Amino acid sequence: MKKIIIQVLIISIFLMLIPKPEYKELNHLILVNKIEITCTNNYINGTIFEIIPIKEDNGVKYKEKKYNAKGKSLEELKINLEKQTTNKFYYKSIRKIKTNCNRKEIKNTFHIKNP
Repeated sequence: MKKIIIQVLIISIFLMLIPKPEYKELNHLILVNKIEITCTNNYINGTIFEIIPIKEDNGVKYKEKKYNAKGKSLEELKINLEKQTTNKFYYKSIRKIKTNCNRKEIKNTFHIKNP
């Protein structure tokens, strides 16, 4: 009996130590559809396009909203874009990146895996 209780305690302690994924409501996320980034000598200009699904009688219609910012680096650009809203940008839904900068650096800064 003692062995079973000890095993249950060990398993429960182990389960408490495993990190759980952070839950976010869809209403608190900004679904990023595409990113446009232009690099110049002094500044980096960036635009993020949010896709907003709107439910209608005959299906779902999509609207787009833009967030514009500029910075001296990609990190500063990302911070300036995130200052414009209290919601969190969700980059996994991104479909297009348009840029004249280093694509790999953009993907690393914004944590984008696919396009």
